[in-house]
Amino acid sequence: TSVKSFYSIDNFENKSLDLESNIFYYWESERLAKNVIPIASDIAGNQICMSITNNDYGKIYFWDHELELELECEENLSILAYDFSEFISKLYDDE
Repeated sequence: TSVKSFYSIDNFENKSLDLESNIFYYWESERLAKNVIPIASDIAGNQICMSITNNDYGKIYFWDHELELELECEENLSILAYDFSEFISKLYDDE
């Protein structure tokens, strides 16, 4: 997949890109498990998430919105990287 945008803190101009707004939306709608936070989205509306629990804190996961009705929240997470630095190092410009 590709990263469309990373969410930012206190993005008052565009709530769809605001980190806190996205966390609230995905948790309150119970679309994402509360052990991860969405940190970015891809061009298809899938989420790039970061774990916030002790056992895998900081791991980066891919959440596929096409599978959300078929899989439980925790099952719909595929690991992308073991930490944010590794995730960033895997990104490249696909021009």
